[in-house]
Amino acid sequence: MKKIAIVLTAVLFAAALVVPIALCATDVDTNKAAIKSQQAEMKEHAEAAKAEEKAAKEKIKAAAQSGDKETAKSLRQDLKKTHQENKQERHQDKKDLHAAKKEARHDRIAAHVGAVTGKQ
Repeated sequence: MKKIAIVLTAVLFAAALVVPIALCATDVDTNKAAIKSQQAEMKEHAEAAKAEEKAAKEKIKAAAQSGDKETAKSLRQDLKKTHQENKQERHQDKKDLHAAKKEARHDRIAAHVGAVTGKQ
């Protein structure tokens, strides 16, 4: 009878550890999906920015070939502004991604500590 009580206690204790870990695993999966989504969005932004800058360079080239120096000069200035804005957006995207990864890392640690101590 004593052995059954010990085995039952061990099983209940193990189940108490597994359930919070399983619940936390869904949070971790959610965080991973959010980070993947954010990375995909960053990639789309980068591709759009690259295409926009390429189109601007082609306009500059066309204006220069047609001999319109003033238009080419103003287009170059616009390209510089656009490039600077794109760099700032890319920098902000990277900061946001870093913050999301850091938050996910803290959540994983908190989930692990909570699972080990029996708290959620």
